[in-house]
Amino acid sequence: MINSFRFIPITLTSYSSSTKSNSSLLACGKSLDQTYYHNGSSSLPAVNDSVYSDSAGTSALIVGHYKYTAASTMQVSSTGVVLSTDLCV
Repeated sequence: MINSFRFIPITLTSYSSSTKSNSSLLACGKSLDQTYYHNGSSSLPAVNDSVYSDSAGTSALIVGHYKYTAASTMQVSSTGVVLSTDLCV
């Protein structure tokens, strides 16, 4: 008996972001100078999306806060999942 497995690539969407910060407040002061990737259905990451530093989806972002729009940050878990979003004020 032969087992065959089909490789189904995941589809990721690129977005601009900052480097990691230790708080949302610190992230708000950063530039959107990085390109990262997420597996969500929108153009930007949302809560419960997985976020990656590579287009293949093999390197999850490290835990921390990231700016991802001119006025928004997100908190990423140790497994690379978006836990929450916040507005820069």
